[in-house]
Amino acid sequence: MANPNRLLDTVVAQLEECSPALSLIDRQLDNVLTGRDSAYWRCLDKSKEIRDALQTASDDIHQAVREVDAERRDLLQRGNDYKADFRDANQKLGQSMQSLQAEMQRSTGLESQLRGLYDDLDGANAILHERNATVDNLRTSAHQELSDANAAIHERDATIDGLQRQLRQARRESSSSAGLHPDSTSPRPSTSDSGISGISRASKIPDDQTRYTTAARLYDKGVNQLRQKQYLLANTTFTELEGLLPGLPAPLRNSFHATELAYYLTICRAEASASDSEAQVLLFNFLRLYDGSATNAQQAHITQLLALRLARQNRTTEAFSYTCSVIALWHEIDCDSDHYFDALALLVRLTYLQGRAPQASAMIDACPQARREYVRDRYRSLSPVVRSGASVVDETELPAPQTKAAEKLSGAPKRSSGSVASGGTKVSSTHQRRQDAKKLPFIFRVALT
Repeated sequence: MANPNRLLDTVVAQLEECSPALSLIDRQLDNVLTGRDSAYWRCLDKSKEIRDALQTASDDIHQAVREVDAERRDLLQRGNDYKADFRDANQKLGQSMQSLQAEMQRSTGLESQLRGLYDDLDGANAILHERNATVDNLRTSAHQELSDANAAIHERDATIDGLQRQLRQARRESSSSAGLHPDSTSPRPSTSDSGISGISRASKIPDDQTRYTTAARLYDKGVNQLRQKQYLLANTTFTELEGLLPGLPAPLRNSFHATELAYYLTICRAEASASDSEAQVLLFNFLRLYDGSATNAQQAHITQLLALRLARQNRTTEAFSYTCSVIALWHEIDCDSDHYFDALALLVRLTYLQGRAPQASAMIDACPQARREYVRDRYRSLSPVVRSGASVVDETELPAPQTKAAEKLSGAPKRSSGSVASGGTKVSSTHQRRQDAKKLPFIFRVALT
Protein backbone atom coordinates (compact mmCIF):
# COMPACT_ATOMS: atom_id res chain seq x y z
CA MET A 1 0.00 0.00 0.00
CA ALA A 2 1.51 3.28 -1.04
CA ASN A 3 2.74 5.76 1.47
CA PRO A 4 0.34 8.67 2.04
CA ASN A 5 3.06 11.15 2.64
CA ARG A 6 4.68 10.23 -0.56
CA LEU A 7 1.51 10.79 -2.37
CA LEU A 8 1.09 14.08 -0.61
CA ASP A 9 4.54 15.13 -1.56
CA THR A 10 3.93 14.05 -5.07
CA VAL A 11 0.79 16.12 -5.16
CA VAL A 12 2.54 19.06 -3.60
CA ALA A 13 5.34 18.74 -6.11
CA GLN A 14 2.86 18.64 -8.95
CA LEU A 15 1.02 21.61 -7.58
CA GLU A 16 4.20 23.55 -7.37
CA GLU A 17 4.87 22.63 -10.93
CA CYS A 18 1.37 23.95 -11.87
CA SER A 19 1.71 27.11 -9.82
CA PRO A 20 3.32 29.18 -12.63
CA ALA A 21 0.69 28.02 -15.03
CA LEU A 22 -2.00 28.94 -12.54
CA SER A 23 -0.44 32.33 -12.01
CA LEU A 24 -0.37 32.81 -15.74
CA ILE A 25 -3.97 31.74 -15.97
CA ASP A 26 -4.83 34.08 -13.09
CA ARG A 27 -3.13 36.94 -14.86
CA GLN A 28 -4.90 36.01 -18.07
CA LEU A 29 -8.21 35.86 -16.22
CA ASP A 30 -7.49 39.32 -14.76
CA ASN A 31 -6.72 40.55 -18.24
CA VAL A 32 -9.93 38.97 -19.50
CA LEU A 33 -11.92 40.56 -16.71
CA THR A 34 -10.25 43.87 -17.32
CA GLY A 35 -10.93 43.61 -21.10
CA ARG A 36 -14.50 42.58 -20.38
CA ASP A 37 -15.11 45.58 -18.20
CA SER A 38 -13.52 47.84 -20.76
CA ALA A 39 -15.63 46.27 -23.50
CA TYR A 40 -18.67 46.56 -21.29
CA TRP A 41 -18.15 50.24 -20.69
CA ARG A 42 -17.41 50.77 -24.34
CA CYS A 43 -20.65 48.97 -25.15
CA LEU A 44 -22.47 51.14 -22.61
CA ASP A 45 -21.01 54.27 -24.13
CA LYS A 46 -21.86 53.07 -27.64
CA SER A 47 -25.36 52.08 -26.62
CA LYS A 48 -25.82 55.50 -25.00
CA GLU A 49 -24.63 57.17 -28.15
CA ILE A 50 -26.98 55.00 -30.19
CA ARG A 51 -29.86 55.75 -27.78
CA ASP A 52 -29.12 59.47 -27.94
CA ALA A 53 -28.92 59.27 -31.73
CA LEU A 54 -32.18 57.33 -31.85
CA GLN A 55 -33.85 59.89 -29.53
CA THR A 56 -32.59 62.73 -31.70
CA ALA A 57 -33.74 60.90 -34.82
CA SER A 58 -37.11 60.23 -33.20
CA ASP A 59 -37.47 63.93 -32.26
CA ASP A 60 -36.49 64.94 -35.76
CA ILE A 61 -38.97 62.46 -37.20
CA HIS A 62 -41.77 63.75 -34.93
CA GLN A 63 -40.93 67.35 -35.81
CA ALA A 64 -40.86 66.45 -39.50
CA VAL A 65 -44.20 64.67 -39.12
CA ARG A 66 -45.68 67.73 -37.42
CA GLU A 67 -44.29 70.01 -40.13
CA VAL A 68 -45.54 67.70 -42.86
CA ASP A 69 -48.97 67.56 -41.20
CA ALA A 70 -49.10 71.34 -40.86
CA GLU A 71 -48.02 71.74 -44.47
CA ARG A 72 -50.63 69.16 -45.51
CA ARG A 73 -53.34 71.08 -43.65
CA ASP A 74 -52.11 74.34 -45.20
CA LEU A 75 -52.16 72.75 -48.64
CA LEU A 76 -55.68 71.45 -48.00
CA GLN A 77 -56.82 74.93 -46.87
CA ARG A 78 -55.21 76.55 -49.88
CA GLY A 79 -56.84 73.94 -52.06
CA ASN A 80 -60.23 74.72 -50.51
CA ASP A 81 -59.59 78.43 -50.98
CA TYR A 82 -58.68 77.83 -54.61
CA LYS A 83 -61.86 75.80 -55.04
CA ALA A 84 -63.94 78.59 -53.43
CA ASP A 85 -62.21 81.20 -55.60
CA PHE A 86 -62.86 79.07 -58.62
CA ARG A 87 -66.52 78.72 -57.72
CA ASP A 88 -66.77 82.50 -57.14
CA ALA A 89 -65.02 83.14 -60.42
CA ASN A 90 -67.44 80.81 -62.20
CA GLN A 91 -70.38 82.52 -60.49
CA LYS A 92 -69.09 85.98 -61.41
CA LEU A 93 -68.43 84.79 -64.92
CA GLY A 94 -72.03 83.57 -65.12
CA GLN A 95 -73.29 86.89 -63.78
CA SER A 96 -71.07 88.75 -66.23
CA MET A 97 -72.44 86.63 -69.04
CA GLN A 98 -76.00 87.38 -67.90
CA SER A 99 -75.17 91.10 -67.65
CA LEU A 100 -73.58 90.96 -71.08
CA GLN A 101 -76.68 89.30 -72.48
CA ALA A 102 -78.88 91.90 -70.75
CA GLU A 103 -76.72 94.72 -72.13
CA MET A 104 -76.88 93.15 -75.57
CA GLN A 105 -80.67 92.97 -75.28
CA ARG A 106 -80.74 96.57 -74.00
CA SER A 107 -78.49 97.59 -76.88
CA THR A 108 -80.88 95.88 -79.27
CA GLY A 109 -83.79 97.72 -77.61
CA LEU A 110 -81.94 101.02 -77.83
CA GLU A 111 -81.24 100.40 -81.48
CA SER A 112 -84.95 99.74 -81.98
CA GLN A 113 -85.79 102.90 -80.06
CA LEU A 114 -83.26 104.82 -82.12
CA ARG A 115 -84.82 103.53 -85.31
CA GLY A 116 -88.21 104.53 -83.88
CA LEU A 117 -86.85 107.97 -83.04
CA TYR A 118 -85.53 108.31 -86.56
CA ASP A 119 -88.96 107.32 -87.84
CA ASP A 120 -90.54 109.84 -85.44
CA LEU A 121 -88.09 112.47 -86.68
CA ASP A 122 -89.01 111.74 -90.27
CA GLY A 123 -92.67 111.93 -89.32
CA ALA A 124 -92.05 115.15 -87.38
CA ASN A 125 -90.26 116.64 -90.37
CA ALA A 126 -93.16 115.67 -92.59
CA ILE A 127 -95.62 117.16 -90.11
CA LEU A 128 -93.43 120.28 -89.88
CA HIS A 129 -93.45 120.70 -93.64
CA GLU A 130 -97.19 120.13 -93.67
CA ARG A 131 -97.71 122.65 -90.87
CA ASN A 132 -95.48 125.18 -92.61
CA ALA A 133 -97.60 124.80 -95.70
CA THR A 134 -100.72 125.13 -93.57
CA VAL A 135 -99.30 128.24 -91.88
CA ASP A 136 -98.55 129.78 -95.25
CA ASN A 137 -102.08 129.04 -96.39
CA LEU A 138 -103.50 130.42 -93.14
CA ARG A 139 -101.33 133.53 -93.43
CA THR A 140 -102.55 134.11 -96.97
CA SER A 141 -106.15 133.51 -95.89
CA ALA A 142 -105.67 135.78 -92.87
CA HIS A 143 -104.34 138.59 -95.05
CA GLN A 144 -107.30 138.18 -97.37
CA GLU A 145 -109.76 138.07 -94.48
CA LEU A 146 -108.08 141.11 -92.94
CA SER A 147 -108.48 143.03 -96.16
CA ASP A 148 -112.11 141.96 -96.36
CA ALA A 149 -112.60 142.91 -92.70
CA ASN A 150 -111.07 146.35 -93.25
CA ALA A 151 -113.39 146.91 -96.19
CA ALA A 152 -116.34 145.73 -94.09
CA ILE A 153 -115.26 148.04 -91.24
CA HIS A 154 -115.13 151.03 -93.55
CA GLU A 155 -118.54 150.11 -94.93
CA ARG A 156 -119.92 149.65 -91.40
CA ASP A 157 -118.45 152.99 -90.27
CA ALA A 158 -120.17 154.69 -93.17
CA THR A 159 -123.41 152.94 -92.23
CA ILE A 160 -123.02 153.94 -88.59
CA ASP A 161 -122.41 157.57 -89.56
CA GLY A 162 -125.61 157.53 -91.61
CA LEU A 163 -127.56 155.94 -88.76
CA GLN A 164 -126.15 158.45 -86.27
CA ARG A 165 -127.23 161.33 -88.50
CA GLN A 166 -130.69 159.80 -88.80
CA LEU A 167 -130.79 159.28 -84.99
CA ARG A 168 -129.82 162.89 -84.30
CA GLN A 169 -132.48 164.05 -86.73
CA ALA A 170 -135.04 161.83 -85.01
CA ARG A 171 -133.97 163.14 -81.59
CA ARG A 172 -134.37 166.74 -82.72
CA GLU A 173 -137.80 165.98 -84.09
CA SER A 174 -138.75 164.11 -80.90
CA SER A 175 -137.40 166.84 -78.59
CA SER A 176 -139.19 169.55 -80.51
CA SER A 177 -142.49 167.71 -80.09
CA ALA A 178 -142.00 166.44 -76.45
CA GLY A 179 -139.65 169.02 -74.92
CA LEU A 180 -136.77 166.45 -74.12
CA HIS A 181 -132.93 166.93 -74.18
CA PRO A 182 -131.57 166.65 -77.72
CA ASP A 183 -129.10 163.86 -76.62
CA SER A 184 -131.87 161.66 -75.23
CA THR A 185 -132.40 158.36 -77.05
CA SER A 186 -135.76 157.56 -75.48
CA PRO A 187 -138.78 157.17 -77.71
CA ARG A 188 -141.56 159.62 -77.75
CA PRO A 189 -143.62 159.27 -74.55
CA SER A 190 -147.11 157.87 -74.81
CA THR A 191 -150.16 159.99 -74.05
CA SER A 192 -151.40 157.47 -71.48
CA ASP A 193 -148.82 158.51 -68.83
CA SER A 194 -148.49 162.18 -69.83
CA GLY A 195 -144.84 161.48 -70.90
CA ILE A 196 -143.56 160.85 -67.38
CA SER A 197 -142.27 157.29 -68.03
CA GLY A 198 -140.43 158.39 -71.18
CA ILE A 199 -138.68 161.19 -69.33
CA SER A 200 -137.71 158.76 -66.53
CA ARG A 201 -136.12 156.34 -68.99
CA ALA A 202 -134.26 159.12 -70.73
CA SER A 203 -132.89 160.46 -67.48
CA LYS A 204 -131.23 157.08 -66.70
CA ILE A 205 -129.10 157.01 -69.86
CA PRO A 206 -126.52 159.61 -68.74
CA ASP A 207 -126.07 157.67 -65.46
CA ASP A 208 -125.42 154.43 -67.35
CA GLN A 209 -123.00 156.21 -69.64
CA THR A 210 -121.19 157.70 -66.66
CA ARG A 211 -120.93 154.29 -64.97
CA TYR A 212 -119.75 152.74 -68.23
CA THR A 213 -117.09 155.42 -68.65
CA THR A 214 -116.01 154.90 -65.03
CA ALA A 215 -115.86 151.13 -65.58
CA ALA A 216 -113.75 151.57 -68.71
CA ARG A 217 -111.34 153.84 -66.86
CA LEU A 218 -111.10 151.34 -64.02
CA TYR A 219 -110.40 148.57 -66.50
CA ASP A 220 -107.57 150.50 -68.19
CA LYS A 221 -106.18 151.52 -64.80
CA GLY A 222 -106.21 147.93 -63.53
CA VAL A 223 -104.48 146.62 -66.66
CA ASN A 224 -101.73 149.24 -66.35
CA GLN A 225 -101.23 148.43 -62.66
CA LEU A 226 -101.07 144.73 -63.50
CA ARG A 227 -98.44 145.35 -66.19
CA GLN A 228 -96.40 147.28 -63.60
CA LYS A 229 -96.78 144.31 -61.20
CA GLN A 230 -98.70 146.42 -58.67
CA TYR A 231 -100.84 143.43 -57.79
CA LEU A 232 -102.49 144.79 -54.63
CA LEU A 233 -103.52 148.04 -56.35
CA ALA A 234 -104.68 146.17 -59.45
CA ASN A 235 -106.71 143.78 -57.28
CA THR A 236 -108.44 146.75 -55.62
CA THR A 237 -109.15 148.35 -59.01
CA PHE A 238 -110.55 145.19 -60.62
CA THR A 239 -112.61 144.41 -57.50
CA GLU A 240 -114.16 147.87 -57.72
CA LEU A 241 -114.85 147.29 -61.41
CA GLU A 242 -116.41 143.91 -60.60
CA GLY A 243 -118.80 145.60 -58.17
CA LEU A 244 -119.74 148.28 -60.69
CA LEU A 245 -120.62 145.99 -63.58
CA PRO A 246 -123.93 144.52 -62.25
CA GLY A 247 -125.49 148.04 -62.34
CA LEU A 248 -124.84 148.44 -66.06
CA PRO A 249 -127.36 147.45 -68.74
CA ALA A 250 -126.62 144.10 -70.37
CA PRO A 251 -125.27 145.55 -73.67
CA LEU A 252 -122.75 147.72 -71.80
CA ARG A 253 -121.95 145.07 -69.21
CA ASN A 254 -121.28 142.44 -71.86
CA SER A 255 -118.60 144.62 -73.45
CA PHE A 256 -116.41 143.63 -70.48
CA HIS A 257 -115.47 139.99 -71.00
CA ALA A 258 -116.19 138.07 -67.79
CA THR A 259 -113.43 135.49 -68.39
CA GLU A 260 -110.82 138.18 -69.02
CA LEU A 261 -111.80 140.02 -65.84
CA ALA A 262 -111.65 136.75 -63.86
CA TYR A 263 -108.23 136.09 -65.43
CA TYR A 264 -106.88 139.46 -64.26
CA LEU A 265 -108.40 139.09 -60.78
CA THR A 266 -106.93 135.58 -60.41
CA ILE A 267 -103.43 136.79 -61.32
CA CYS A 268 -103.64 139.76 -58.93
CA ARG A 269 -104.93 137.73 -55.98
CA ALA A 270 -102.56 134.81 -56.53
CA GLU A 271 -99.49 137.03 -56.90
CA ALA A 272 -100.50 139.17 -53.92
CA SER A 273 -101.19 136.14 -51.70
CA ALA A 274 -98.51 135.15 -49.22
CA SER A 275 -99.95 131.64 -48.94
CA ASP A 276 -98.95 129.14 -51.60
CA SER A 277 -101.96 126.95 -50.77
CA GLU A 278 -104.40 129.85 -51.15
CA ALA A 279 -102.82 130.86 -54.44
CA GLN A 280 -103.04 127.28 -55.72
CA VAL A 281 -106.77 127.15 -54.97
CA LEU A 282 -107.34 130.45 -56.82
CA LEU A 283 -105.38 129.33 -59.86
CA PHE A 284 -106.92 125.88 -59.92
CA ASN A 285 -110.44 127.28 -59.63
CA PHE A 286 -109.86 129.53 -62.65
CA LEU A 287 -108.69 126.57 -64.74
CA ARG A 288 -111.71 124.56 -63.60
CA LEU A 289 -114.37 127.26 -64.01
CA TYR A 290 -113.13 128.91 -67.23
CA ASP A 291 -111.79 125.92 -69.13
CA GLY A 292 -114.19 126.40 -72.00
CA SER A 293 -114.01 130.19 -72.28
CA ALA A 294 -110.39 131.09 -71.44
CA THR A 295 -107.93 131.43 -74.30
CA ASN A 296 -104.96 129.08 -74.63
CA ALA A 297 -102.60 131.89 -73.64
CA GLN A 298 -104.62 132.61 -70.47
CA GLN A 299 -104.70 128.92 -69.56
CA ALA A 300 -100.94 128.61 -70.18
CA HIS A 301 -100.18 131.64 -67.98
CA ILE A 302 -102.39 130.48 -65.09
CA THR A 303 -101.05 126.91 -65.33
CA GLN A 304 -97.44 128.12 -65.19
CA LEU A 305 -98.19 130.22 -62.10
CA LEU A 306 -99.69 127.11 -60.53
CA ALA A 307 -96.57 125.08 -61.44
CA LEU A 308 -94.36 127.74 -59.83
CA ARG A 309 -96.34 127.58 -56.58
CA LEU A 310 -96.10 123.77 -56.55
CA ALA A 311 -92.35 123.92 -57.20
CA ARG A 312 -91.92 126.24 -54.20
CA GLN A 313 -93.55 123.50 -52.09
CA ASN A 314 -91.19 120.85 -53.52
CA ARG A 315 -94.05 119.14 -55.36
CA THR A 316 -91.89 118.84 -58.46
CA THR A 317 -93.72 115.89 -60.01
CA GLU A 318 -97.00 117.83 -60.23
CA ALA A 319 -95.19 121.01 -61.28
CA PHE A 320 -93.38 119.02 -64.01
CA SER A 321 -96.71 117.74 -65.36
CA TYR A 322 -98.30 121.23 -65.43
CA THR A 323 -95.23 122.76 -67.08
CA CYS A 324 -95.26 120.15 -69.85
CA SER A 325 -98.87 121.18 -70.58
CA VAL A 326 -97.81 124.85 -70.61
CA ILE A 327 -95.01 124.16 -73.10
CA ALA A 328 -97.43 122.23 -75.34
CA LEU A 329 -99.83 125.20 -75.31
CA TRP A 330 -97.17 127.83 -76.05
CA HIS A 331 -95.62 125.65 -78.75
CA GLU A 332 -99.00 125.61 -80.46
CA ILE A 333 -99.51 129.37 -79.97
CA ASP A 334 -96.01 130.70 -80.78
CA CYS A 335 -92.89 128.59 -80.35
CA ASP A 336 -90.65 131.66 -80.80
CA SER A 337 -92.22 133.73 -78.02
CA ASP A 338 -90.61 134.60 -74.70
CA HIS A 339 -93.45 132.79 -72.92
CA TYR A 340 -92.45 129.52 -74.62
CA PHE A 341 -88.82 129.73 -73.53
CA ASP A 342 -89.85 130.91 -70.06
CA ALA A 343 -91.84 127.68 -69.66
CA LEU A 344 -88.86 125.68 -70.97
CA ALA A 345 -86.63 127.40 -68.40
CA LEU A 346 -89.03 126.37 -65.63
CA LEU A 347 -89.04 122.76 -66.89
CA VAL A 348 -85.21 122.74 -66.93
CA ARG A 349 -85.11 123.92 -63.30
CA LEU A 350 -87.70 121.33 -62.24
CA THR A 351 -85.70 118.59 -63.97
CA TYR A 352 -82.60 119.73 -62.08
CA LEU A 353 -84.49 119.79 -58.76
CA GLN A 354 -85.56 116.19 -59.44
CA GLY A 355 -81.89 115.18 -59.46
CA ARG A 356 -81.61 114.78 -63.25
CA ALA A 357 -78.87 117.28 -64.05
CA PRO A 358 -77.72 115.53 -67.30
CA GLN A 359 -81.24 115.69 -68.74
CA ALA A 360 -81.54 119.36 -67.72
CA SER A 361 -78.26 120.14 -69.51
CA ALA A 362 -79.45 118.21 -72.58
CA MET A 363 -82.63 120.31 -72.67
CA ILE A 364 -80.58 123.52 -72.51
CA ASP A 365 -78.39 122.28 -75.37
CA ALA A 366 -81.54 121.53 -77.40
CA CYS A 367 -82.58 125.21 -77.23
CA PRO A 368 -81.44 127.73 -79.85
CA GLN A 369 -78.02 129.20 -79.10
CA ALA A 370 -79.38 132.68 -78.46
CA ARG A 371 -81.84 131.37 -75.85
CA ARG A 372 -79.63 128.98 -73.87
CA GLU A 373 -78.32 131.47 -71.34
CA TYR A 374 -81.85 132.72 -70.63
CA VAL A 375 -83.20 129.18 -70.21
CA ARG A 376 -80.27 128.27 -67.95
CA ASP A 377 -80.48 131.28 -65.63
CA ARG A 378 -84.19 132.28 -65.66
CA TYR A 379 -85.20 130.16 -62.65
CA ARG A 380 -81.76 129.39 -61.21
CA SER A 381 -82.81 130.83 -57.83
CA LEU A 382 -86.08 128.83 -57.67
CA SER A 383 -85.94 126.49 -54.68
CA PRO A 384 -88.51 124.94 -52.35
CA VAL A 385 -89.48 127.24 -49.47
CA VAL A 386 -89.00 125.59 -46.07
CA ARG A 387 -91.01 127.18 -43.26
CA SER A 388 -90.09 126.52 -39.65
CA GLY A 389 -92.10 123.70 -38.19
CA ALA A 390 -93.57 122.69 -41.54
CA SER A 391 -92.66 120.27 -44.27
CA VAL A 392 -91.91 121.53 -47.75
CA VAL A 393 -94.28 118.98 -49.20
CA ASP A 394 -98.00 119.65 -48.93
CA GLU A 395 -99.71 116.29 -48.88
CA THR A 396 -103.07 117.79 -49.89
CA GLU A 397 -102.83 117.39 -53.64
CA LEU A 398 -105.03 119.26 -56.08
CA PRO A 399 -106.58 117.22 -58.87
CA ALA A 400 -104.84 118.10 -62.12
CA PRO A 401 -106.97 120.62 -64.08
CA GLN A 402 -106.31 119.00 -67.46
CA THR A 403 -107.78 121.72 -69.69
CA LYS A 404 -109.44 120.93 -72.97
CA ALA A 405 -106.72 122.75 -74.90
CA ALA A 406 -103.90 120.81 -73.22
CA GLU A 407 -105.85 117.56 -73.54
CA LYS A 408 -106.32 118.15 -77.25
CA LEU A 409 -102.61 118.86 -77.73
CA SER A 410 -101.40 115.90 -75.69
CA GLY A 411 -103.89 113.49 -77.22
CA ALA A 412 -104.45 111.92 -73.80
CA PRO A 413 -107.64 111.68 -71.74
CA LYS A 414 -108.07 113.57 -68.49
CA ARG A 415 -106.17 112.08 -65.62
CA SER A 416 -105.73 112.53 -61.91
CA SER A 417 -102.62 113.90 -60.27
CA GLY A 418 -101.28 110.41 -59.69
CA SER A 419 -102.66 109.62 -56.23
CA VAL A 420 -105.67 107.60 -55.13
CA ALA A 421 -107.54 107.10 -51.88
CA SER A 422 -105.91 105.47 -48.90
CA GLY A 423 -105.22 101.80 -49.52
CA GLY A 424 -104.60 102.30 -53.23
CA THR A 425 -101.38 102.60 -55.16
CA LYS A 426 -99.37 105.53 -56.50
CA VAL A 427 -98.29 105.82 -60.12
CA SER A 428 -94.54 105.64 -60.56
CA SER A 429 -93.07 109.13 -60.86
CA THR A 430 -90.75 107.89 -63.63
CA HIS A 431 -93.70 106.53 -65.61
CA GLN A 432 -95.64 109.74 -64.99
CA ARG A 433 -92.72 111.85 -66.22
CA ARG A 434 -92.58 109.78 -69.40
CA GLN A 435 -96.29 110.29 -69.97
CA ASP A 436 -95.97 114.03 -69.36
CA ALA A 437 -92.91 114.26 -71.63
CA LYS A 438 -95.00 113.00 -74.54
CA LYS A 439 -96.65 116.44 -74.62
CA LEU A 440 -93.29 118.09 -75.36
CA PRO A 441 -91.80 118.79 -78.79
CA PHE A 442 -89.77 115.89 -80.16
CA ILE A 443 -86.33 117.41 -79.54
CA PHE A 444 -87.04 117.88 -75.82
CA ARG A 445 -88.55 114.40 -75.49
CA VAL A 446 -85.23 113.03 -76.74
CA ALA A 447 -83.28 115.24 -74.30
CA LEU A 448 -85.26 113.87 -71.32
CA THR A 449 -84.59 110.19 -72.19
